[in-house]
Amino acid sequence: MSTFKFYPAIGVALIVTILASFVACKDNSTSVENKPTKETEKEAVGKVLGIMAEGFAKRDAEMASSIYSSEAQWLNAFGDWREGQEAIQEKLKKLFSSSEFNSGEMVGEPTGKVRILKPDVAVAWTYQEIKGQKYPNGDEVPLRKNHSLLLLLKKDSEWIVEAQIFMDENYNPNK
Repeated sequence: MSTFKFYPAIGVALIVTILASFVACKDNSTSVENKPTKETEKEAVGKVLGIMAEGFAKRDAEMASSIYSSEAQWLNAFGDWREGQEAIQEKLKKLFSSSEFNSGEMVGEPTGKVRILKPDVAVAWTYQEIKGQKYPNGDEVPLRKNHSLLLLLKKDSEWIVEAQIFMDENYNPNK
């Protein structure tokens, strides 16, 4: 499994420049020398996850939801189910406008792993810690240790998320 890290401290302009350079360098050649490897595919999936992370950091629901298919299935850590890119985008708009959600901040850097199962199928796992988020009643949520599992398919040479589930590790104040 390949490990990658998000670097939220890097300026947004730098992230956009890096992503643009990857797009500009894309080669559609099908020669043996340019055939994708598992490592290049893992990097491509990592870029998709980077788009999601940047969308969350900017609170840009359109950007964050651009990685999902029109039939994607999405379940957040609180049991809120959405199906399809448009429904996910609408949920993210509400989430990003929530003062309770926006009161939280990341602790450290998110991490993740990507595994290519077949040339057109990948799974990815992400992890991040968030402190300071609030419940709707105003109480502070304990430190969130948030995991995400994604199923991605490669369609028309692009990786897209077909399913994602978020979960938080169980909180036990007696630990």
